[in-house]
Amino acid sequence: MNRSSVARITFALSLALSLAPSLARAELPSCNGSDTGAATRARAEGLRRYRTATSRAEINRVEMAAALEAFNAQCRAGDVNALEMRAYALAALGRGIEAAESLDVFLAARPLHTLDDDARARVGAQRGAILAQVGTVAVEGDLPNSNVVVNGRPYGALPQPSIRVAPGEISVQVFAPTLGSPVVRTFRVAAGETRTEVIEAPAQAATANATGTPTNTGGTNNTQPPPLVTEPPVVGRPPPSRGAPIVPIVLGVSGLAVAGGFVGATLWHGNRVSEFETQCRPTTPDIADACNAVQSEQQSALIVQIATGVVAGGLIIGSAISLGLWFANAPRTPRTDSPEASAPQARVRVACAPLFGAQTQGVSCLASF
Repeated sequence: MNRSSVARITFALSLALSLAPSLARAELPSCNGSDTGAATRARAEGLRRYRTATSRAEINRVEMAAALEAFNAQCRAGDVNALEMRAYALAALGRGIEAAESLDVFLAARPLHTLDDDARARVGAQRGAILAQVGTVAVEGDLPNSNVVVNGRPYGALPQPSIRVAPGEISVQVFAPTLGSPVVRTFRVAAGETRTEVIEAPAQAATANATGTPTNTGGTNNTQPPPLVTEPPVVGRPPPSRGAPIVPIVLGVSGLAVAGGFVGATLWHGNRVSEFETQCRPTTPDIADACNAVQSEQQSALIVQIATGVVAGGLIIGSAISLGLWFANAPRTPRTDSPEASAPQARVRVACAPLFGAQTQGVSCLASF
């Protein structure tokens, strides 16, 4: 293969990888035949089809599929070298995982150091382009009779150093008699990334922990979260209920009602006095004296009424307030496990008395703490 063919292959591969995102896969063919003539004819047919498919800027997918089939026939005839060109054809068709696996098998049979300089340069460049489009998972461990399953596909016993996967969510399951239940790891892999998972039997993990050797590298399920606290926090019992102060409430409402009644009566009596002053028009000295006497009597009755109402209402309201404060601050035995046991008890004292003045009447109250 000359250098122009290599350049054409490189261009076609790079273009196809950028245009075709599909990474579907199929099983590798078995290169265990022994028909050298058939292998030679299939190789010639594959290269011819491959050159035709890459002769223009856009890949001819029909010709590339025909080239792939010819390389598969070359492999079946017994020529493992067909796996190199098969990988390039698969990559050109957008089947990156199969391309990477085909190239892996080719390099296992024909390591890079055994190839000539041109082939080594070509394979090295194309391998980097292919692996940049896929993810790689390495599952390490030494468990007898194990089986590794990645995204539902079995790969065989441990270890599995290079499982090619499509970028995205990856599920790894490992089955082995020494594990008891399967080990499951779930994580994400990006294009071009390699993720390594180490699987060990419980006895091996315990020995590694005792010697200070890490038991896992990578993986989202390697680190177990701390145990949850299942018991609720201990809290103190609520303080006993002392009930509502019914008596102070009743007395207070009664006092307000009495005071309201006296205020209403006072307003009515004041209106009557104003009405009398308006209607009383003394025309003789006798009538004037009578009007003045009635007016003086009404004013005296009004003063007494106001004073009585204020005193009565004030006393009832004061009694209700005093009783309510006393009830609220009455001494009680606190719980020994409560913060109230060490807190000083507040005491409030209230004293009320009627107040009379030249212009005002009311109730005066004094509170002491």
